[in-house]
Amino acid sequence: MNFVRGGLWALALTVALAPELSRYLADRQLYRATSLLYAVQANATGVESTRALDFVTSEALDAVRALPGDPRPWMLAGSARLIARNPAEAVDLYQRALRVEERPEIDLNLGRAYMMLGLREKASAVLLRAGWINPAIVTSLPEIARDPLVQAIAETEASLRSGRLKAPPPPPTAHPGPS
Repeated sequence: MNFVRGGLWALALTVALAPELSRYLADRQLYRATSLLYAVQANATGVESTRALDFVTSEALDAVRALPGDPRPWMLAGSARLIARNPAEAVDLYQRALRVEERPEIDLNLGRAYMMLGLREKASAVLLRAGWINPAIVTSLPEIARDPLVQAIAETEASLRSGRLKAPPPPPTAHPGPS
């Protein structure tokens, strides 16, 4: 009888932990893909970068199913597409991340993708939002982009304090669509 009871407990524990195992494995998958992305950025890999970035994108998107409600897979896939100089795909992936959760790093990279597409007004608005949420993130931009953004953040803050503005910079809109 104890053997049967022990078996039932083991089965119940396995069923209860199965989702955690898939999330753990997806986290490991994201870790490996992120490491490869960093290696490509540092040009420290012998792997041809286009194939490596395609692999990173694939691994990140594969992790989406196991990590519902987590924007990191979308962010990683977007970053791989941005580094691969495919800003249109990056925008789509960052918008998918925004539908999960807004983070300043998503806004920042979405702004970078908009800049690559020549959408300067959209880029400026999204970068202002990123810098508003987390002013330290502005330091990751080149000086030519950083200085005007710091000035825009200061002007926005002054406008809010004086009452000329009623709300901080709005979040970027994440276009609806399938996730």
